[in-house]
This record gives sequence, structure tokens and C-alpha cells, in this order.
Amino acid sequence: MDFFVDICLATYNGESYIEEFYSSLVQQSHKKWSLLIRDDMSIDSTLSIIKKISAHDSRVHLANSDYGNLGIIGNFSKVISSSTSEYVMLADQDDIWYPDKVETALKAIRSLEQLNYGHIAPTLVFSDLNVVDANLNLIHPSFIHMLGFENLTKPFFSQLLTQNIAPGCTMIVNRSLLDLALPIPKEAVMHDWWLILVASLFGRIGYIDKPTMAYRQHGKNNIGVPSWNVFDFFNGEYKKRLHESQIQASAIVSRYSNKMNVQDLVKSNVFANLSLNPRLFRQILAYKHGLKKSGFIRNVGFYLLM
Repeated sequence: MDFFVDICLATYNGESYIEEFYSSLVQQSHKKWSLLIRDDMSIDSTLSIIKKISAHDSRVHLANSDYGNLGIIGNFSKVISSSTSEYVMLADQDDIWYPDKVETALKAIRSLEQLNYGHIAPTLVFSDLNVVDANLNLIHPSFIHMLGFENLTKPFFSQLLTQNIAPGCTMIVNRSLLDLALPIPKEAVMHDWWLILVASLFGRIGYIDKPTMAYRQHGKNNIGVPSWNVFDFFNGEYKKRLHESQIQASAIVSRYSNKMNVQDLVKSNVFANLSLNPRLFRQILAYKHGLKKSGFIRNVGFYLLM
């Protein structure tokens, strides 16, 4: 396939892993890629490592950091905005991509686009991944099964309002989606969540049912595999996450209300404003509009604490 892919990487204090990540890109079967990097003012040797790599590989481009430290969402928004390619993949500095990741993703998104018979809809494809520890020892062979997301590989918009299901590092997106989704607003809970929400609203989402990378968990991940337990229900963390996702829903309405269909607009408004209603009415509204999370325990927490 003669298509070019921009790989967008937002780095911060990644000196321990970034050379390994770059080496996995060099091994890709699809060779027509460029690596766009924005460093968020690392205080370790990340920047010098990137400069050394880019000096020897013209495919590696370092964006300026004139805007200072932006945090993970702002950093990704900036580096994605610097891309001009028709297809963009997101990357984390500490992961390992399997040799066919770019090729597989590109084939999948092209196939999904062609279902529109010439009309290129906003499109996003994500894959499964292997969850590994800092030394690449396998923790779980499937992120999707580990978190009980098997029934969410073809998600509805109402499901995505309440939870994200796909790490950005598994995603490939097309230019049509980026033209709609950028810039990523400060109200977004996470850049990848925002992208998949917009894709769900206006285009297509596809899933590659195999791991395309090793997702390293080492205690310093910015995000990593979502971890929660029953104590989160009582320590305020669950309510905090719920509140953040409601603010994100408000941002969706603010930006896209004139483009959304009535049903999705109503669901977004209901979710964003749940807290304005008495508890029982909140629960009834959420159930009526299909607002829920995956799995029994998550839904118990969602409906009890909303």
C-alpha cells in the first residue's frame, strides 16, 4: 500500500524506553511513515536522545516546545495538529510495536473507508494489545478481555460517553476525523477518548481483533491500564472520574450541537446534566437513554454514585 502514515508521539521523561520504542518502528513492514514528536519539557535525557535519533533518521521530526509544559492532552493535541498526512497513528514512548502494526492498521482503516463508496467519513480503528510489565513479561494477552470490554468492540455513542475503551496507542485515524476533532479541548478527559467519541458521532469505528503491540506497565505510566477497585467508590475517585466525563460531554455539545443528530444530542445533554436532578431521577434518565458502563460491578457503581 502506497500510503503515508504520520506517527504522533508526545514525550515526557521517557529516557528509559524511547530508544526501544523507536527500534520497533524501524522494524515495521510498512516503511512509509514519519515520526512526529513533541517533548513536554522533559527534565531527563529524553530530548537529547530524540535529537540523536532524528539526526540519523530523516523520518523523525521534533516539534518545538514553545508553548511550554502542556500536560498529556495538550501535548498530544499539539503534535497531532502538526501532522499533514491522510492517516495518523498515536504512540506512547514506552511501548513496543509489533512489526506489522502499521501495515495492519492501514489495511483496516482503508477497508472501512471503502465501505462508504467514495465518501471518506471520519474513521477510527483500534486494536487489542498485549499487556506487559516493565521488562516485557506478559501480564495478560488481551487488554480487551482483561477489562471485560469484549462487547464494546463495536461501541455505541451512549456507551462511549461514560467510558473509554481503547488506548490511543492502538488507534489509527484519518484526516476527515482530525479535521472535525481538532483541536482537542481542555475539557476532554483524554485525547484518545475525545477522538473515539467524535468518530462515533460522525463516522465509523473499526476493531482489529488481535494484539498489535506490547503495552508496557511500569508504575510511571501517564495512563496505563485503568485500575480501580471497590474502594474507589468511597474515596471520591469514582465520582471525580464521572464528573470529568460529564464535563467532556458538555464540551461535545458545545462544539457539535449544530451537527449532531437529535438522539445523540439528547443523550449528551442528559449525561452532562445528570447531577442537576434528584438521584432517583438521574438513575431513571440514565437507564432510559442507555447510559451505562461495561460489566455488573461498574454499572452498580455508576448507578449508585451518579
